[in-house]
Amino acid sequence: MSRPTTNRESWGDRIRLRDVVTIYWRNGAITLLSFAMLAWTFQTGLSLGMANTLSQISWARSEFSTGVAISRLRFGAPGYLLLNDVWTTLGQNGFSADVNYRPLDPDGGIAAALNQQIDLSAAASRPDMYLKDWGDD
Repeated sequence: MSRPTTNRESWGDRIRLRDVVTIYWRNGAITLLSFAMLAWTFQTGLSLGMANTLSQISWARSEFSTGVAISRLRFGAPGYLLLNDVWTTLGQNGFSADVNYRPLDPDGGIAAALNQQIDLSAAASRPDMYLKDWGDD
C-alpha cells in the first residue's frame, strides 16, 4: 500500500526516478541532439573562416553586392545594375581573396572604386557600361 502524503514531504519523495526517466528521456535526447548540432555548426563556421572574415565562398557575392551598392549610391546607377568599371576596379585593387582565401585589400578596392569618374549620360551609347545579367541568380 502507498503511504499517505503529508505537507512535509517534497515532490521528490513522491516521484520515483524511474518514472521521471521513463517520461522525459525523449526531451533529454532532443536537447542533447540540439546541442550537438549547434557545436557541429559552430565548428563548421570556424573551419570556413567565418569567425574572422568572410567565408571562403563568399568573396564573389560580397564583391557583387558591394559593387552594386557603390554603383547605385555613388554613381546613381538604376536598380541593381553594376557598372563594369566599378566591378573591374574592385577586383583589380584588392577586393578579392588569394588562393588561401585571405583577403588582399578590400578597403583599397572600395576606395579605388569610389574615386572613379563615371559619366552615366553615356550609357545609351555604351551598352557594355553595365555588367551583363546572365539570369542565373
